[in-house]
Amino acid sequence: MKVKAIFNKMLWVILTVFFALSFCISSVVTPVQAAQDQQIQDYRETSILQDLSDVPIALYPQNPVGQPLVIRAQEYCYSEAAFFAEYYALIIYIYNPTQRELNVEERNYINMATKYDANGNPTVYSTVDLKYLDKTGNNRFYKFEVGKSSDLLTMATEYALTHNGQRRYDFADVNLVSQDGQTIKSVGVSRTYYFSGYAKGCGTAAESTLQAQSEGLETISLSLNHTNYRTLEFQNDVCDELNTVYFSIPENYFNQYGVLQKIKAEWYEYKTDYIYVATHENPYNYLLNYIGKDIANEDDFDYHVDWEGKWDAVQTPEGGVTVKRYYKSYMPNENVPYYATNYTQMDWLFFRKNAESLDDLKVSGQEIKSYMVDYTAKYGGNKYNGYSAELFCDSVDEGRKRGYNLAEITADYKENLSFPDKSQSAWNKFWRGTKFKDEPIESIITFTTADLATIQAMDYKAFGEKYYVNETDAATVRNYCINELKAGRRPTLFRFAKTDYYASNATFDRLGLFNGSSDGYVAQETMFLDFKIISLTFRDELGAETVIGVCSSPLDIINGVEPQPEYDFGGLFRDIGKIIMVLFIAVAIALLIAFVPPIGMVFSAIFNGIWWLFSMLFKIIWWIIAFPFNV
Repeated sequence: MKVKAIFNKMLWVILTVFFALSFCISSVVTPVQAAQDQQIQDYRETSILQDLSDVPIALYPQNPVGQPLVIRAQEYCYSEAAFFAEYYALIIYIYNPTQRELNVEERNYINMATKYDANGNPTVYSTVDLKYLDKTGNNRFYKFEVGKSSDLLTMATEYALTHNGQRRYDFADVNLVSQDGQTIKSVGVSRTYYFSGYAKGCGTAAESTLQAQSEGLETISLSLNHTNYRTLEFQNDVCDELNTVYFSIPENYFNQYGVLQKIKAEWYEYKTDYIYVATHENPYNYLLNYIGKDIANEDDFDYHVDWEGKWDAVQTPEGGVTVKRYYKSYMPNENVPYYATNYTQMDWLFFRKNAESLDDLKVSGQEIKSYMVDYTAKYGGNKYNGYSAELFCDSVDEGRKRGYNLAEITADYKENLSFPDKSQSAWNKFWRGTKFKDEPIESIITFTTADLATIQAMDYKAFGEKYYVNETDAATVRNYCINELKAGRRPTLFRFAKTDYYASNATFDRLGLFNGSSDGYVAQETMFLDFKIISLTFRDELGAETVIGVCSSPLDIINGVEPQPEYDFGGLFRDIGKIIMVLFIAVAIALLIAFVPPIGMVFSAIFNGIWWLFSMLFKIIWWIIAFPFNV
């Protein structure tokens, strides 16, 4: 009985404590959480006009040529209490002076620091998506939530643990997309926002202790340009292409922080479908009517395009003959030879009239971009970064990633470009084909004033060959480097990607006919859309690294296309010309032998030597074959 009484008393104490705690929790936590819910409900769904009621609108007028600005950052519901985590948010308000409507369905983002060292310095910058919340009716002000709240809360909490509860947010720049698909770069952000204390109900105090302040943030503004370089030494219709972004950095960054060690960038990578370039008007005008259409089952179709031609010995009803056949074609399915891979939709088509040189056959990157814009406007459909998805194929080069890419490339990283092996003898090349050798190419080249005299002494062709810039851009890039060095800035070449460039001579003919000529070509290249540099990392003599956020407008890297150097301008007529030339040379040699005795004696000795060599070789082979029988 005594034990039972003790047990009952203990149970009563436990229940009393339980109910007391329950009462405390319900009387303290529940009202706070309810109030917090009410605040969050009001805060996230209030109109932007209400949120900015204290902002003097007259200071933010409409300006057709103005740039967007972040006019306020607001941290909300930060707390160490776990049950507040889902309510935490970081909000920014943007002044949009042009009043061009933003496309809030596309990716709008902010470049901000996402990691810090023990001293509170940024060590990692990242692009973080913005979630649209509200705007004013005239599109002059926008309200966005920054990123994924759980990730930002983790970052803010880690910083607060070592900085007396203070939270820090570093914004480099904001990139916005307007309804017309154009990217707007936000300038003038470059600010650090500090928050301390807690909103009402989020800390231990009865009232709000939240305080905010901001200061300027050191960033680097870069104006990005791009160029490329192709080896134009084709193996199976493919050569290496080096893609380069170039820009300049003020000298003071190197004086203060050391050498440029790393570049962090992001982009969206896609490979185009086959790009067709015709040189005859009739097939061009005909095929133009079928752009963007699938002709697989077309009954009445006049033309076809064939490429990747190779000379093969094939069996025909007339017997074995050597002919040129093609392994890729564009035509209706019912007309496809058994050996060809067929394509039934043409999305790219260009025309080059009266082309007499390789330069005449080139299609510039600007022309290709304009084509992409026009095609997208005409055909619509799904889009990749503002361009019709139909313009791209479903894969990229082996070892590369299709779509979004994020990379931080170091100064000591090197890409290999494949060039013909200069040590290979002509005799070896004749019998075994061209051998190729990889040459390592530095990923980051930063010029200093010590290089100025050397660059000035080069002509643009020598500059292009030395620094792997295509001949068309070489003069522009060379002059850019000279001007930037004279202005106290260091021009930098950032070779961020090596890809495959494809080009094959093609024939554009009527179905059932083949004239054997190269009257166009087919190309395929890789594009890098919305390319953006996020941060630069410098390293001083003691090995200490400093990471600085970058303000830069995203760049669409769209290169031009060109044929192989071996493009056949004359087709069948050129082959006949070669035959006539060979016959002319043979006749000339015969006449020299007949009428110039010394030359005749030399050729006679050569022919006699060759005849003797083949005679001896025949005798040796015959002796080897006959030896068993003689024994």
